Amino acid sequence: MRKPLLTETHEDQLTGLLIDVLEAHKAGEFSTRVAASGILQLIATVDAGETAELETWLGQQNLKFFRVDV
Repeated sequence: MRKPLLTETHEDQLTGLLIDVLEAHKAGEFSTRVAASGILQLIATVDAGETAELETWLGQQNLKFFRVDV
C-alpha cells in the first residue's frame, strides 16, 4: 500500500472544487462531458502521484481547466 498523497488541505480543496464543478454544471456553464472529462483528468493526476499538478488543479481560478471544448 502506498503512502497517501492527499493531505487534509487537499481533501478540503478537492471537496470545494467538486462542489463548484457540480454547481457550474447544474447552472449550465458546461456540459456533462466537460465536467466528467475534467474530473477524470483530476483522478488520473492523483493516481499518477502528480502532487504539483494536483495543486495546480486545486488552485485554478474560475474552473479554467473545465472550460474547454471536449
